[in-house]
Amino acid sequence: MGYQATSVTSTPTTASALSVPYSALYLLLLLFYIPALFVPLMDNDSAHHANIALKMYLDGNYTHLIDQGKPYLDKPHLLFWTSALSYHIFGVNAFAYKFPSFLFTILGTYATYRLGWLLYNKEVGKLAGLILATAFAYVLSTNDVRMDAMLTGSATFAIWQLCAYIAHKKILHLVLAALGLAMGFATKGWVGAVVPAVAILLHLLYQRNWRMLFHGRWLLLILLFFVFISPVLNAYYVQFDLHPALEVRGKTNVSGARFILWDQNFERMQGESFSTRKRDVTFFLHTFLWAFLPWSLLGVYAMIARARIFIATRFHYQHALELITWGAPVFFIALFSLSKFKLPHYLNILFPLIALLLASHLHSTRNSPRQTKIYWYTQLFVLTGMALLGLILNLWVFPFQSMWVMLLAGLLLLVWLGTLFLNLEKSKRTIYWSVTGAVFFFFMHHTNFYPQLLNYQAGTTLAKLSTEKNITPDQVFIYQMDRSFSYDFNTAYLHETITLDRIKTLSQVNKNLWIVTDEEGLDRLQKSGIPFQQQFQAQDYHVSKVKWKFLHPDTRQEALSYMYLIQL
Repeated sequence: MGYQATSVTSTPTTASALSVPYSALYLLLLLFYIPALFVPLMDNDSAHHANIALKMYLDGNYTHLIDQGKPYLDKPHLLFWTSALSYHIFGVNAFAYKFPSFLFTILGTYATYRLGWLLYNKEVGKLAGLILATAFAYVLSTNDVRMDAMLTGSATFAIWQLCAYIAHKKILHLVLAALGLAMGFATKGWVGAVVPAVAILLHLLYQRNWRMLFHGRWLLLILLFFVFISPVLNAYYVQFDLHPALEVRGKTNVSGARFILWDQNFERMQGESFSTRKRDVTFFLHTFLWAFLPWSLLGVYAMIARARIFIATRFHYQHALELITWGAPVFFIALFSLSKFKLPHYLNILFPLIALLLASHLHSTRNSPRQTKIYWYTQLFVLTGMALLGLILNLWVFPFQSMWVMLLAGLLLLVWLGTLFLNLEKSKRTIYWSVTGAVFFFFMHHTNFYPQLLNYQAGTTLAKLSTEKNITPDQVFIYQMDRSFSYDFNTAYLHETITLDRIKTLSQVNKNLWIVTDEEGLDRLQKSGIPFQQQFQAQDYHVSKVKWKFLHPDTRQEALSYMYLIQL
């Protein structure tokens, strides 16, 4: 079956046939991770979450989650707390919002490396971290920042510390595991704690380690976990439980503590609060194929290969195997597939485990000519396809605007193609080719494609214009449109929504009144007879859901709408 056992040990191995200069490859990743921190925030979830943190920052109230003036009862506080703190340090800007999640990306990558070292060897750990750090959706989570980077980093850290406790029995590992579980919970609720818990349960069941499974110190872990999540529980209690008359989602007597400890889980599984409730049981399977690029086909291959081994051995414990990296992804992908919610970023929390599974599989088959040949041609096909797509997007859809960016992209292209001529066995060349190809692809996107794409997000454009013209934020109101989260964030002010009657009243006494509106709102203002002093417009498009009509330069104008900044 092409599997060669490797010893499961926490001790680093000696020289390996798969050894590569990982430090140089990891440094290359900074070429796309760092630029991503400065790309403007996208409307929808990213800018939306940033504005909830902005409300905290402006008011100094860190217990209440407020969204557009209303209580926010959905996700817990950690992302908002860390973002608000970052605003205090770096100011209100895209970098400040993204930086805490970037730190958790580093944590998740490092924890994956250490977990791989613990379960297999140092070489597997380094490769797993590299695979994870170049997976498409993992990279995307540091650009279009939501809860995913924090959730993945926290959960992976918790799994690493739990495995370290099982191996070494040190209390410090138990304390840190409780902290990791609590951070996952404080980011997105129980999923951040349940995924590591199930992973460790499968680990102990596969090892038949009954003594550790029923170890009394797990009670200490549970106690510490609740101690660490107490700030979140207290914040929910203060905002909701102490105010039973508060109306939330059309209801009163809402318990915030009950919601995060109980109700949220069933909302997610039943698909409540989501527009997508289709029972497409294959959704997460085909989502994985793009979300884990460029490693997805090899990841599927590794999952199948490991399944065959488990079936052949009837799941009897083998010292060279572990069940965490296969069992947990299979269990949760099946669970997610049977639920009504279909959100692709829920896969991210499983990526570190799948990266470890793939790394261990590549390491164990490194001396098999047949296997390494399959891997090489698979990655040759996948990365060539990604590169061609990247070139189309950055030469035809949005041609390079910066000579320096284009020259560096060209240099990275040469480095990537140069791996074809390295005198290396296919196992090493596959890694070089995959990583340098991913660096080339993501560099183009974070330095050229996304910055140009965001030029079509009118909220960001009009916010820059407002700053340039020194428009006082409290003189600007939103009229007749969904809120532009990016406009609020980039002006560091949460603007009030206004009615036409109030516009008429204020325009009579305020000669410096500004309105942000869309095409329909502009039409109504014009028909109302209210005179304008100045009018600016910006092209607008839903940049998080691009379609062919927009991407094609010849039809792009037909796909655009407009937003306006008007002085009355």
